[in-house]
Amino acid sequence: RGSPAAVVDALKSGDVELAVAGPLGQAWDRLDVWPLFREGIELAVNSDHPLARRNEADVALNQLAAEPVLSRIDWETSEELSHSLFAKGLTPRTAHEVETDQDLLALLEANAGVGFVSLTAPRSPNTRRLKLRDLDVSRIVSVYAVAGRHRSPVAATLLNLLRSTDWSPFGVSEPA
Repeated sequence: RGSPAAVVDALKSGDVELAVAGPLGQAWDRLDVWPLFREGIELAVNSDHPLARRNEADVALNQLAAEPVLSRIDWETSEELSHSLFAKGLTPRTAHEVETDQDLLALLEANAGVGFVSLTAPRSPNTRRLKLRDLDVSRIVSVYAVAGRHRSPVAATLLNLLRSTDWSPFGVSEPA
């Protein structure tokens, strides 16, 4: 858990043998990368939010102009999402910054704003997910390890299980 830099540092130092994360950027040339799946980014809102009460499965970006946005600190998708929103003419007003998906979910449940989440992020019966009509942002979740470094039998087994898993029941697609 942590920023892309923190994940790479943990791998470099040997504190962890494997990491499952979204894009880490051009972090280190000694990383082996095995893409697992591609998942979309959605808008999450409280079930009582006006956007949730509409009888639509998606939302247009212009409907978010006045909404306070809850954002994740160090989320590896934040930069791409911000650039995509800006390119579409939307500069979200950040209401709160949180460190974890659980913190984001708690603020969504309190109706403190709206948030962008990945498809596999934790869910709550008190929130609703909406597709973004004018925006197609996704991330590829991968397994990372240090190239050439010996892996324990447990890490090797976990790596093989992750790579052989059919992720489609979770609503995600094969990485391109």
